Amino acid sequence: MGFLAGETQKLYNHPYTVTSAILRVDNNIIKMHRSMKDVALATDENGIRIASSSVDEFEKEVFKQFEIINEAFLGDKSQVNAAIKLIEDWKPIRDEVIELMRSGNRAEAAAITKGKGAVHVKKINDAIQGFVEFAQGKADQFVANAAGEKDSAIWQLIIIAVVASVISVGIAQYVSMLISKPLVEAVHVAEQIAEGDLTARPVVKSRDETGRLLQAMQNMVIKLSDIISQSTATSDELAQSASEQASALEEISATMEEINSTTQSNNDSSLEANKLMVNTRDVVGNSENDMEQMGKSMEKIAESGNEI
Repeated sequence: MGFLAGETQKLYNHPYTVTSAILRVDNNIIKMHRSMKDVALATDENGIRIASSSVDEFEKEVFKQFEIINEAFLGDKSQVNAAIKLIEDWKPIRDEVIELMRSGNRAEAAAITKGKGAVHVKKINDAIQGFVEFAQGKADQFVANAAGEKDSAIWQLIIIAVVASVISVGIAQYVSMLISKPLVEAVHVAEQIAEGDLTARPVVKSRDETGRLLQAMQNMVIKLSDIISQSTATSDELAQSASEQASALEEISATMEEINSTTQSNNDSSLEANKLMVNTRDVVGNSENDMEQMGKSMEKIAESGNEI
């Protein structure tokens, strides 16, 4: 695009500028030639003066345009100098015609205008046409360069598009692999966790979104393992406490059995004591009867002793 812009700029700065300036030169040459005819047709000094003044003004514009041509022309600058020289050589011919008209030699002035003057103008026109042809050739060259560059640019764009497509497909596959591989690993770790394997640990190799996902899963597994470890420890403590409570209950049960046995023994002892008490009471009752009988016997013995 830069090359095409450059060729377009060259086309404008050189062939177009030269051609436009040459057209203005040609137009002013025609005006100068017409004004010289007005000089030849003038009937008084005032008409000659006005017509010759117009010729001088048109000539100034011609030289002004040749300054533009000299700057923009890409060919041999001597060609520009030669054209300017032709225009400068035309002035003595024009001055001769004007002087003849002022001196009243109208026929001779007309003859020079139609003869030597016309021939010189033809040379100027041929020189001008050379500039046009050269500018046209340069313009064709710039257009051809632009067309060639356009075709080259099209092929370059096609190649770039193909290469870019291949690279894009490669990048897409690579990115897909970067995304899918960690996700597959994450799924595998999740399946292991679902099966109860808390030793599974995802490998974190990147800091992108998938890496953050694996890191979060790794943290989750570590936290979950810690929670389960704490739960296991708590369960062990609860089991130990339950075992200790069971032992205590067994001791309490044994103690209760001993108490029950002691109570039963005490009950038996109480029954035995009760029997002993009954027996003792019976013995005591019998002893009282015996004592009473013995007292009566002693009284009888005493009475018998008194009687003796």
